[in-house]
Parts: sequence; C-alpha cells; structure tokens
Amino acid sequence: ADGARDLQVDIGGLMGEMIDRTDLAYAKARLLGALAATVVVIFSLVAFRSAYLALVTVITIAITVASIYGLATGVYTDGVMDWAGLDSMRSIGGLFWAVPLLSFSLILGLGVDYNIFLIMRVIEFRKTPGITDTEAVALGLSKTGPIITAAGCIMVVAFGSLLLSSLTILNQFGLLLFLAVLVDTFAVRTV
Repeated sequence: ADGARDLQVDIGGLMGEMIDRTDLAYAKARLLGALAATVVVIFSLVAFRSAYLALVTVITIAITVASIYGLATGVYTDGVMDWAGLDSMRSIGGLFWAVPLLSFSLILGLGVDYNIFLIMRVIEFRKTPGITDTEAVALGLSKTGPIITAAGCIMVVAFGSLLLSSLTILNQFGLLLFLAVLVDTFAVRTV
C-alpha cells in the first residue's frame, strides 16, 4: 500500500487533456488574480488619489469574492441547500472547474463598478466646503444607495433566472453571480 504513493499514472485522450487544461487554468488563475488585484489598486490609486481608498476597494472586492465562493462551496460541495429539494442547488460534489474562473472577472467588475460609483460621489461631497468626512460618506451613500440597490435588484433577477436552467454549469454560474450581487449590494456596500 505504501508503494502506491510513488506510482505515477499517465492518462491519455480527451480526459487526460481536460485534466491538464484544468490544472493549467488553475495554475494561471492565481497569477491572474494577483494581477487583477494589482491593476485594481493602480487604477484606484489614480482615480481616487488615495492609498486608503485603493485598499478599501481591494478589501471590499475580496470580501465579496471570498464569501460567495464559500457560499457556493457550501451549496455544491457540502449540500447546505439539499433540504430545499431544488435541482439547481443540490450538492454534486463541487463546482464545475470552469465556473469560478469564468465568474471571477464579472464579480471583480461588479465590485469595481460599485466602488467607483460610490467613492466618486463621496469624494465629490468631501470637496464641498463645510462637509466633514462622515457627512460626505453619509451623503454619498444616500445619493448612490438607491441607484446601486435598483441595479442590484435587476441583476439579482437576471442572474437568478440562470438557476432555472437544466444545465448545471449555468445553475452554478447563476448562483455565483446572484450571490455576488446580493452580497456586494446589500452587505459590503452598506458597511
């Protein structure tokens, strides 16, 4: 039994190619994730002219990404929604390999978009004479909150409709985007 650990098995054909491509995609995903975070920081530094706001942008996006991938793992790996009896949210042993890779850029884009929209309004109010930082944040949230909420509700319905598909990959993609919009719109942006 101990000798089996040293055994190397090569797989050929379509399945072997799929495994190799999956491994390569995930190896590159780490690099692309780091590159994406770096680009977000650089653009945020340029747009906001503040290291603090650039850091806030990256942290809020990281919170959204980590929480929705965790929730999706709970659904599709651990079966936390199996009790509901919905085919689109039943445990199937994990996420389809391409879903996290394909959804990442959309989730990143949503987070960056909401951050820019909110922070630019806060900066605009902060430049108004007599307005404190706290008041600028409150005004920024009050002015952008309804717009971000309305856009989030529209996207929740659109992405949630993917849960009605009979294709597992679309269900998983839909749940990730559905959760990303919910978390980003109603939890992360309000904090």
